[in-house]
Amino acid sequence: MKLTAKPIEGTNQGAENVPRAPRTLIETTRIFRQSDSARDWFGDEFVDHFAATREWEWRQWLDAVTDWELKRYSRLFEPPHRGGAAPPRLTNSVRLRARPRGR
Repeated sequence: MKLTAKPIEGTNQGAENVPRAPRTLIETTRIFRQSDSARDWFGDEFVDHFAATREWEWRQWLDAVTDWELKRYSRLFEPPHRGGAAPPRLTNSVRLRARPRGR
């Protein structure tokens, strides 16, 4: 497979029309599923199966509560601290699950 874009050196100037790499798993999965090269190299059965597993992984990620969300939003629900020991905070070991969609 030949690369069609010239290497970028220094700034990104002049490369505005060069296709960017996908930024999400689902975007990458859709490109992979539609790739004639992937289907030629790996076969339709593998591409369809592997893409389906990445779509499942994407849905799992959408349903997860991230550490960033826990840190950012858990403070909204803590009572104000008034003397004594500080109240316990949620930690990275806490894993919450969002409600499944459509239920």
